[in-house]
Amino acid sequence: MTDTRYYLPVTLDQLQNLQSILDTVSAREANPDAEVFQLLEVVRKTRSDAAKSCQQTQEHASKFGTDPIDPALSKIKWLRDELRAMGFASEFTIRAPGSARAPVVYLFTGMTDSDVDQANADRRLGC
Repeated sequence: MTDTRYYLPVTLDQLQNLQSILDTVSAREANPDAEVFQLLEVVRKTRSDAAKSCQQTQEHASKFGTDPIDPALSKIKWLRDELRAMGFASEFTIRAPGSARAPVVYLFTGMTDSDVDQANADRRLGC
């Protein structure tokens, strides 16, 4: 039977603090097969992977002199402008949900406020 796992967002500082606590606890443990050592290795690997990912993101940003989302953002803006030129109402927003590894861009295309008002008026009239 596998244990249920839960998503828990932590910062690099929090991982460092957890690693320090586990280092202290493991120093008192005589059994080399104790679970604290397994947990300590998982925390060390997670912290190492997170630090590498952070460094890669910073290197990417410094290499291009921009935020990593900028190249994609220019394409989204171009698509929005093309849709507007065809008469569509179009806008975008950027979110960074907790489960995402990077920001997510949402492109909204469709009705304008006046279209919604007209549809509501038609519905009230029974059209």
